[in-house]
Amino acid sequence: EVQHECHEVLQYALDEICKLVNLPAIYPVGGDFFSQMGVAPLPSDVDIILLKRLLYDRFKVEVPLTSLGNNKLIRISVQCYNSVADIDVLLGALRQLI
Repeated sequence: EVQHECHEVLQYALDEICKLVNLPAIYPVGGDFFSQMGVAPLPSDVDIILLKRLLYDRFKVEVPLTSLGNNKLIRISVQCYNSVADIDVLLGALRQLI
């Protein structure tokens, strides 16, 4: 039950980030390609080093950002102690910074 709830929160996060950046999801919607950890795309012009620093310095949000080839990605892991409110803080920060 906890794993399912975490999956649902992660699905929400991935969907909202894709909407925010106007990029397609990496995983099929409703698929089981991820459980409690997944990645979402970021715009190719985002400076992920600066974004990571600003997320932490301004919002106390720590989240891995990486690149794979020309793709920039944000990796989100949802555990039993994370909530939709936590994801909303991340989303609000991304809205301000991207």
